[in-house]
Amino acid sequence: MLKLESLTNDLAIQENKNFRLITQKNIITYIAIKEKYVLEGIQLIIALRPWLEHLTIRISRDFFVKILRFLLSKTDENMRHLFSLCFLDLAEELVQSLEFLLESEGLFDDYSFRFFDNKLFLWW
Repeated sequence: MLKLESLTNDLAIQENKNFRLITQKNIITYIAIKEKYVLEGIQLIIALRPWLEHLTIRISRDFFVKILRFLLSKTDENMRHLFSLCFLDLAEELVQSLEFLLESEGLFDDYSFRFFDNKLFLWW
């Protein structure tokens, strides 16, 4: 498990020797992100983690649909193992956005989600 407390929007993390060493020598299947991020930060993490199975993230409602669409529509090698997401501190009304996105874009044949304690869990 890799736990990130914060992330900058630039490519400084890619320049970090320790981060590169950890990600090249270890298979990280679970990443928990504790801070609100923009799409570019998530794209950077996804690009570095082709073995990622689960992502836990806290994002603002302004970025929810955009980030959800990005994460669920990825079919390339960098996303081949991802099968679950958890969004922290999420408003209940955003569950409708998730339902609409999943139904309107037909992203999965089989999926389930649960919302409780301001957390949205999605599995496929």
